[in-house]
Order: sequence, then C-alpha cells, then structure tokens
Amino acid sequence: ICEAAAIGITPTVSAITGIGAAALFHLAAALHDPYPVDSGEYQITPEALVIGAPEMKNGRASLGSAPGLGVEINDELLRAMAIG
Repeated sequence: ICEAAAIGITPTVSAITGIGAAALFHLAAALHDPYPVDSGEYQITPEALVIGAPEMKNGRASLGSAPGLGVEINDELLRAMAIG
C-alpha cells in the first residue's frame, strides 16, 4: 500500500530471532525502493536454533536460496533446550 502511494518505509525487526529477521529481510528485498532496514539487536549465535538464518556482514544481510523464508528449525538443539 505504501509503495502504491509513493510512501517510503523503513522495515524494522521486532523479533530478534533468525525467523523474524528472515521475514524482515525478505520484505525489504521485495520493496522497489527500500529505506535502510533497522535490524535491531539481531545477532547470530554459534549454536543457532534457526538453520539458514540471514547473515549480516558489513551492514548488509544475505538471504539463503531455500524455499519460503529459507530457514529451518534446528530440531536437535530445540530438543536439547526443552524443559521436562
């Protein structure tokens, strides 16, 4: 809607997870004339719960080529984190 009205937007991440970041960066990549993206406190940890999460390097995000958001849940790590 904003693009149709020639209103620029700054995509902002509200979830600092790999899934939230993937959704945000895919949205930004689909915009014709995006403003800078605010990736907030998004960081990748060595033991990522999300496999294929976007990588940040030199202020730019790179997206994977897998279908959908391009991410998978690390089931092994998720099981290890489960309580009970």
